[in-house]
Amino acid sequence: MYTQETKIYTVILIMIITIVIIIIYYVYSIIKTHKLEIHNRKMYLLREINIIEAERERIAHNLHDSAGPELSLIKMKLDSISSVDLKEGVILEDTKSDIDLILTNLRQFSHNLMPVALKAQGLVSALYELCEKQSKSPLRIEFVAREEYKMPDETAIHLYRIVEEVIHNAIKHAQATLLKIQVDLIDNRLQIIAKDNGIGFDYNKSKPVTNGLGLKGYEYRTELLGGTYSIYSEKGKGVEVVITIPIQSPNEPI
Repeated sequence: MYTQETKIYTVILIMIITIVIIIIYYVYSIIKTHKLEIHNRKMYLLREINIIEAERERIAHNLHDSAGPELSLIKMKLDSISSVDLKEGVILEDTKSDIDLILTNLRQFSHNLMPVALKAQGLVSALYELCEKQSKSPLRIEFVAREEYKMPDETAIHLYRIVEEVIHNAIKHAQATLLKIQVDLIDNRLQIIAKDNGIGFDYNKSKPVTNGLGLKGYEYRTELLGGTYSIYSEKGKGVEVVITIPIQSPNEPI
């Protein structure tokens, strides 16, 4: 009898263990499939964004290398015209002034699409240039970085767009007079810390609203790059954004 009961208990135990193993394997398969789907979706979205950035770069080059010089040539031709009466002379000068304004706007538009310094000199140089241009009353921007950091072009572009959006939010929403941005490399992870002295907000209560004010944009890019994102804020105490991104040398496999 004892042997028979032992056999029954053994069979039951084996069945339980088998069921547990099947359940564990099933759960593991679901989690693995879900993670793979998330990874594939991120990679797809990252490729889509990279395609958009590449198109922006192409348009910027066309504006800089084609439309700009052609407008400059037209202005030179207008400069060569001298035999006009007073009324025509006024129209001519107004036309040249209009062309100068178009050229200025064209250069700015081209720069916004793809900053020249980003590809020519690197991320830090481009960010210095960006902060210098955006630092104007009432917001002063202080940018600090110890050196230029090597990274894939795609990563540099995303980080540039992230800082762009941080500055945009500080200008549009923070009512700040000072924005400090610091970039540093810590153990192959690039850290960006941006802190303003603006009005701040209750982040926990305002999160659904602030997501619509641009915060979701650089949080989204940060996640796509495999980084982490934190925001700290209280009413009357400004906003601090901390973004950490793993970076690799352009010579290393990505």
